[in-house]
Amino acid sequence: MKTNRNISFGSLLLLLGLSFFISNSIAETKRSTFKSESQLRLDDFKRLAEPDEIIELVSGEEPFVVFKSEETTSFSRGTAILLPDLATSQVGSHAYQYLRHSLNEHGWLTLAADTGELASKEPLDTSELEVYMSRPDQSAEQLSEKYIKQQKLNLQMRITALVNKASEYPGINMVIAQGATAGYLTELYHDGVIIEPEIFVLIQPYLPDHKANKLLAKKIASLQSPILDIWSDYDNPWARATVESRKRFARKLLTVHYRQRQLFGDMGWEQRDARLTREIVGYIAYLGW
Repeated sequence: MKTNRNISFGSLLLLLGLSFFISNSIAETKRSTFKSESQLRLDDFKRLAEPDEIIELVSGEEPFVVFKSEETTSFSRGTAILLPDLATSQVGSHAYQYLRHSLNEHGWLTLAADTGELASKEPLDTSELEVYMSRPDQSAEQLSEKYIKQQKLNLQMRITALVNKASEYPGINMVIAQGATAGYLTELYHDGVIIEPEIFVLIQPYLPDHKANKLLAKKIASLQSPILDIWSDYDNPWARATVESRKRFARKLLTVHYRQRQLFGDMGWEQRDARLTREIVGYIAYLGW
C-alpha cells in the first residue's frame, strides 16, 4: 500500500508539472500569435508602399510607420510633414495620397504619418459633469480634461518624432494638418509646448468642443508661422462654423502672411486634389520660398 501511495503521489507531481509546462507553452504561443493593434497596423502599412518609402519611428513607446517620398527635382525646398484628422490613416485620405507625391515635383520631401490610436474616452467625473451641464454651449461629445490632455500628449510625441526625423534633411519644415489634428496642433503651438514650423497649412481645422472651437480662431491668428487656411463646403460642421471668425481674427490681430482659400469640387475629385497642391505651392511662392 505504501508503494502504491508513493506511485500515486509521484504521478500527481508529474501531472502537475506537465500541466504547468503546457500552460506556459500556450501563453507563449498566444503572446507570439496575437499582436497589438499598433503592430498589426504597422504590418498592414508595410504592404502599401515600397520598402525604401517606409520609415519606422517611435512615439513614446509606440512604433509607427511613416511614408517617405523624396523630391523629384534637382533642388530641395525642405520637408513637408502630412498629418490627417484623428483616427484617419495616412492612406485613408485620397487628397493626402495625392499631395504626398505631387509636392515632390516642387522640391519637397514628404513624410506622411497617422496620429496614432485615439486616447481612451472615460466618463466625466461628478465635478466635470456639473460644469459641463451648466454650460450653455454644451458640445455633442462629453470630452474629459484627461482625454483632451492625453490626446494632445499623443500628438505632441508624434509630431516631435517627425520633426526630429525631418531635421535630417535639408531645407525648411512645413506642417500640413487636417481637422482636429490641426486644431490640437494649433493649441500646442500657441501654448509654446512645441516649436512652430516655418509654414503651417491647416485643412478644415476644428476642435470637437464648442467653447474650445470658438477660441481656436483667435489662437490660429496669434501664431507666428505663416498660415495657409484651407476650407471647403464639405468640411466638418465644426470647421465650417469658424471660417469667417478665422479670417476676421487674422485681420484684427494683423496676422502676417495669413491666407485663407476655399477648395471647390467634390471630395476625391482629382482636379480638387490638384487644386490643393496648387494652393500650397502658390502660397510658398508668395512667401519667397
